[in-house]
Amino acid sequence: MAGQDRHIHGVVVRLQPYGDADLIVAFVGAEVGRVDAFARSARSSLKRFGGRLELFVEGDATLRIGTGRLPTLASFERTRTHVDVALDYARLALASLIAELACQAAQPDHADARLYAWLVDALPWVIAMDSGHLAEGRLAVELSWLNALGALPVVARCGACGGTLNGGASWPEADDGLRCRDCSPHGAVALDAGDMAAFTALQRGELDAAAPRLSGAGAQLLRRRSAGLLADHLPRAPRSADALDRILAGIPRG
Repeated sequence: MAGQDRHIHGVVVRLQPYGDADLIVAFVGAEVGRVDAFARSARSSLKRFGGRLELFVEGDATLRIGTGRLPTLASFERTRTHVDVALDYARLALASLIAELACQAAQPDHADARLYAWLVDALPWVIAMDSGHLAEGRLAVELSWLNALGALPVVARCGACGGTLNGGASWPEADDGLRCRDCSPHGAVALDAGDMAAFTALQRGELDAAAPRLSGAGAQLLRRRSAGLLADHLPRAPRSADALDRILAGIPRG
């Protein structure tokens, strides 16, 4: 296999500096899952890969299989830039969360068309999102990612009796299903019909002014449940999550 070329298509989701001028690049693609490659002199030369390698770009990569642990990135031709890295800090942090979630969920050389579709659908949300809706944007990213992994409860029916949830529901535990009013435990926080509509819209990334909005209690509940499920499904907390926490808390960048 040494010396052979491999051609893949994917989105750059991580750039890890290596030495003074090199990078380790992680791609996520529909047919290849996650692929890591060594990009020699990528930080010191703009000619090797048709310009600077950046996060959130999609394209065709040629990998040279050698004797090392990682293949070498021989060439990269970008076909699309999903997010401009010159965005404001808040949007860039949200886009970074999307990339980190995709990177952690994708398995090496394991095709996952659903995860890839989520990645390329979610990145444009960052551009379209109203600057005042960062908290909802983050929740949309997290819930839609969990949905792509099949980790969210069914929104249409009660997990206990199978009845519809048109009149609202509760979500007693993060790893449990939704419950209709009749099956909800005493004291459980209720998601009303408007919250349920917003829950569904957030999973689809509907962040425009016309999209349904969560009530205060509904937003708090979904954030808690989302955080619990993310902790269960991630090997480590995304670094961008800390940046988003600081932005939402109004803490200046350190």
